[in-house]
Amino acid sequence: IYCILVSYMSRYSKNKIPSDLLLIVSENLKKLRKQKSISQQKLSDKSGVPAITIKRFEVSGKISFESLLKLAYALNCLHQFEELFQSKDLPKNLDQVFSDKTKAK
Repeated sequence: IYCILVSYMSRYSKNKIPSDLLLIVSENLKKLRKQKSISQQKLSDKSGVPAITIKRFEVSGKISFESLLKLAYALNCLHQFEELFQSKDLPKNLDQVFSDKTKAK
């Protein structure tokens, strides 16, 4: 029961750790694959990623980044990776925040 509770809490916590995100991403891929009625074998054929790798990913969250990108491409989701690590033009300090607000008025 403790493991289930910890898993549930970490899924909805703002302070996720990498292993939490691995499982969330793998669950999302599995849900999307099933929504599109695509079997693991069909996704394997379409992506070039071995079916055993897809199965392992859906269970454990473990996969190479290249294979993950291939799966995303096969599921028409590759564009979602383009925003990963994009630099945002955020203020560097509070003076910049207040200066920008003054300019907006």
